[in-house]
Amino acid sequence: MTRRLYLAGAGPGEVALDAAARHYLARVLRLSAGDALEVFDGAGRAYEAVLGPEGASVTIGVERARPAGVDVTLLQGLPKGDKLELVLQKATELGVARVWPVICERSVSRPDAERRESRAARWRKVAEEAARQCGRADVPRVDAPSPLRDALAEPRRDGEARLVLDPRANAPLSAYGDAERFTLLVGPEGGLSDAELELARDAGFVGVTLGPRVLRTETVALAALAVLAHLKGELG
Repeated sequence: MTRRLYLAGAGPGEVALDAAARHYLARVLRLSAGDALEVFDGAGRAYEAVLGPEGASVTIGVERARPAGVDVTLLQGLPKGDKLELVLQKATELGVARVWPVICERSVSRPDAERRESRAARWRKVAEEAARQCGRADVPRVDAPSPLRDALAEPRRDGEARLVLDPRANAPLSAYGDAERFTLLVGPEGGLSDAELELARDAGFVGVTLGPRVLRTETVALAALAVLAHLKGELG
């Protein structure tokens, strides 16, 4: 397995390492001076690198090609407990570009403004670690939790399919696989209310289904991401 290190804004040349990076390379990966590793910058670039003397720096060299994944923004109804961390880990592995937790009528978790930012900071670390482990050169954008209405007000992107997972819908998700990019809306435990589905439709979202099975909120998004990755040739 390739030993990998995340360094935001990294580029060719010698880069000094902070204490956390030195500890990770020496104590976790057990690397020594002269050992090879891969450095990625979180924005889609990865490089060959060599650990410097005393593990205090890395010398970054040739950029390695990393194919772009499917452009998917996930609007995830904020679930209770630590379920969002699971969604973040696995969605990162499946190539999600952005995860925006949204507070819905049936969201049990409803953090105040201060806690929203602290949670987002922790979730970004989860995404960074998942990207390191799965070989991605980019790190998904993770937004602080916001009311669903705010997320629905985002401008539509060129070539975007706006899809809401709705068990009552008739159209399969696969019917929209030709789109260039996607925004997926998934409700929390208990799903989206009728009023929220109407808001989504007003914002250009179309209801789609994954089939007859009843899936938990932390499963729906991952299943949908896997379907889109397959349709775009990323899986299977």
